[in-house]
Amino acid sequence: MSTAPWDIYAEQLTHLGYGYPLWIPDPAPGAPPVEIGDVGWINEGEFVSLFNVFRGEKEAQPRGAVPVDHVPLLTRDCTIVGPRDKISQSVLYSRSIRKVDVSGEISATAPSSQVSCAVNFNFECTDEAGALLVLGPTGRTLDILSKRRIMDYMDTHFDRWLEFANDRLGLGLREDQLMFVSGTTKTSSWGVAAFRGATREKRGSVVGNLGPLTAADFSMSISDAQLSTSHYRAGPTSRTPGSCGWDASRNEYDQCVFIHYYKRKRRKWPLFPSVIKAAAGAHQLPRGPDDEMDGGDQIMDVDECE
Repeated sequence: MSTAPWDIYAEQLTHLGYGYPLWIPDPAPGAPPVEIGDVGWINEGEFVSLFNVFRGEKEAQPRGAVPVDHVPLLTRDCTIVGPRDKISQSVLYSRSIRKVDVSGEISATAPSSQVSCAVNFNFECTDEAGALLVLGPTGRTLDILSKRRIMDYMDTHFDRWLEFANDRLGLGLREDQLMFVSGTTKTSSWGVAAFRGATREKRGSVVGNLGPLTAADFSMSISDAQLSTSHYRAGPTSRTPGSCGWDASRNEYDQCVFIHYYKRKRRKWPLFPSVIKAAAGAHQLPRGPDDEMDGGDQIMDVDECE
């Protein structure tokens, strides 16, 4: 059982049904935010994009290149909904957390309408692992609904994608690690926390002030438990006044807290090749992005995480 905070976090929050929870929502310095149509993989809780299927070879790409024989997917051929506000709660948490009380204040600074969210969340642990996400101010979604279009496109181009990742970029990825992002949930600022240990029946608290200039003001504590600072973090960490591309007059929804994705995975079923839809909903744990491959004679499927 993993003790890495990003694994605990994903395991504990996938049941909410918003998609795969990202431990690192903010893009790396100089990198673009996660977008629908991105193809990449998850590394220690961060989605790393290789290229975007909606852009051509001569357009801006995360790695400055595309797979051989890349044919862009046309947005006019897809049904895309959003962006729309979908998560209005200030705190999302795992089943193992029982809310005791939560107090908070959301304020806007005129005339720029910068939104700041102060949260004081007190809870009880009912198990030895848990996680929570603090949002400031809301979660905004954008989704591709054209399931059949995505599956047909992946079936045609996936082998080139894998060659690009491994032969061109030398990443050594398994095919079940490569993902097509079909949906994103983004916010402006956030705090994440995860824990595993002797925490059952203990009380804890999360205190934070999330805003354009105060995102780092975030901490978690659990009574009689030693927690590493690596088990809670807040952001965005790279957005500072005067930084290139940052507009201090508005709250930018560029911090991706959940993704919906499709991926291809081998299976042992001795049946005709087929495409299936597999949802990680409230009744089951998620298949992690780094699940081991099955062995033996296998066929190709496409899995979707909702």
